[in-house]
Amino acid sequence: KVDRANYIYHKTSPYTDAPSPIGYGQTISAPHMHAHVLEELLPTLISAASSKEEGKQISILDVGCGSGYLTACFGRIVDRKIDS
Repeated sequence: KVDRANYIYHKTSPYTDAPSPIGYGQTISAPHMHAHVLEELLPTLISAASSKEEGKQISILDVGCGSGYLTACFGRIVDRKIDS
């Protein structure tokens, strides 16, 4: 639901398991790295999302987020309204 192709500079190989340029000499991490981070944080994110009080928001600080791809993935996990 979060398409990696929207977050990289060259659209020729967005799904290759390798870092890809995002411009200005920076790269987006390889997909397996994002998968590892999400697997490690998934229990915490789901727990926080399911226990949040009505009207309260969950805050995530993604330092050095680069392209914003991983931040978008975090958002998909914690915002239950997106999948409704």
